[in-house]
Amino acid sequence: MPITEHKRYSLIKKIYFVALSLIVGLAFLFSLLNTEASGRLNKNLNYDNFLADLKIISSETHYIRSPGHAKLQVWLEETIREIGKDSARFNLQVDEFLGLRIPPGAFDENGDYVIGIEDGKPVYGKLSPLKNFIVTLRGTKSGGKALMIVSHYDGAWATPNYKDGSWSYNPDAVYSSTTDAGVSVASILEVMRYAVYNPVENDVIFFINDGEERGLLGARHYMESLANPAGEIGFVANFEATGTSGTLVMFETGHRAADTVRSYARIVDTVFSNSLATWIYEKMPNGTDMTEYKKHGLAGLNFACAGNGQHYHTPDDSMENLNEALAKQTLNVVLSMYKHYGNYDFGKITDDRQLVYFTFYHRGLIILPLWAVRLLVGLMSVGIAAVIVLKRKDFSGDLFKRNTLRHIKTASVTLLSILIAIGVTYLISLSLNAVTGVWLAKKYSTFGIVFSTMLIAMILFTAAQFFFCRLFRVTKRDVFIFAAIWQFLLTAALLFTLPEASFMFLLPALFSVSALALETAVKNKTANTVIKDLHLPVLSAAFAFTTVVTMAILASYAFGTIIAPFVAVLPLLAGFQLVPGLKKEV
Repeated sequence: MPITEHKRYSLIKKIYFVALSLIVGLAFLFSLLNTEASGRLNKNLNYDNFLADLKIISSETHYIRSPGHAKLQVWLEETIREIGKDSARFNLQVDEFLGLRIPPGAFDENGDYVIGIEDGKPVYGKLSPLKNFIVTLRGTKSGGKALMIVSHYDGAWATPNYKDGSWSYNPDAVYSSTTDAGVSVASILEVMRYAVYNPVENDVIFFINDGEERGLLGARHYMESLANPAGEIGFVANFEATGTSGTLVMFETGHRAADTVRSYARIVDTVFSNSLATWIYEKMPNGTDMTEYKKHGLAGLNFACAGNGQHYHTPDDSMENLNEALAKQTLNVVLSMYKHYGNYDFGKITDDRQLVYFTFYHRGLIILPLWAVRLLVGLMSVGIAAVIVLKRKDFSGDLFKRNTLRHIKTASVTLLSILIAIGVTYLISLSLNAVTGVWLAKKYSTFGIVFSTMLIAMILFTAAQFFFCRLFRVTKRDVFIFAAIWQFLLTAALLFTLPEASFMFLLPALFSVSALALETAVKNKTANTVIKDLHLPVLSAAFAFTTVVTMAILASYAFGTIIAPFVAVLPLLAGFQLVPGLKKEV
């Protein structure tokens, strides 16, 4: 092929690779950052009813023992009775009890609640009159285990300061608690209206509880009041919030998680989730009402949003910041839980084996049993072994020594680029924090800030990689080989140490090792002309697809200042100058 024609063909493949990578990447990020772009609501639900309820719930501060809390209790009871007044299947139980109220500032020097008097020290805790609203709708096959759909109606009482762990309360501000958890409560009320006239087979409990913000008081009281919770309740769907926007995230499962995830994947395709998220949450010290349900062996799912987390437990969690797409998504998911698990045989939820799963383009879950992940890692091992056999001449004598030194140089260049990207991004975070008090990537920041951190790290990594490759004469093919091996080793290491996270690099490793094996076969003239012309762009595009998916999944949970840029640059090990055969290289 003439030089000019080769350059033209090389440029076309580069444009193809870059364009497809951008399209796929932007499409995934858009789907991740937006719940439902169309804003479609199930035709069986009435958004005006939902909005009217939510406005009342959000009209006043309603932490426990506040005047707004007492008013909300009265309104909820009247509203629920009105919903079920014409149904013989409907039963409302108002469970009144006393719960310990922990006011702002009731912490000792260790961060523990001060709840008693000892050695003359004051008591800050007070017993508060609480009410749980327990609505039971008998099913057409009543008598078996019930589905329980849950949220809490008590509101925020203080704003957390994540720098020093303290809490602050502004008595002049209105803590509306619109999203945490007014949206969930209003969604349950609207689905309850539908459920009254549209029965399902199982009994359904709509549980709107009190005192969650002060220590899961309502959930704990209800569980302790039941003689055998696991014998009466077959499944729990709990709805929470740690922000005011973004998509719903299924971040926690109850017992018998394997069957739970499989059943959930069949009906909900717009909720973000993966096996690593559930593992991370299990290791965190905080809890939700689901914590109490899991203590009693219940199966279930826990949902929450996390976008605009800076509004969490602040006066900014208000109607003014209500995200309509999120509200409609919550309504749809609550209805899906009712219709699916209301007719589900809970005897099928028995499998507690470990699964690896992740959201695929925000349109459903890919679920892999561990044996399938092990099989794919085994196939990659065979691919790498085949490469070694085909290139066995490179592993002998002086040539082996030269190649070893070359690959060490490639690894050093890549790792040095990573360190520079992480270090500079961290310094930028420190600088912004000093000026604005905001970390670039912090647990309670917005998704946008997390992706900004990633973007900075990616730009720095790419620039450093480009500079050092030119400086030390490292070829694109060497970078690609190192990336393929690195992705494979990382996947294998995660499989044996943290299987829940193995999905993050599984598909990128699979495509990169496949591309490496096929590229080696082509160089050994074992492939025909068509494969030789097309295999690298096609495999590269597929690899870019999975790399961007991995990167976005990682970023969603990369809340630490150092972790965020680190996970952002790792996928670029394989993404940088990905097509190694675009031009002749030495």
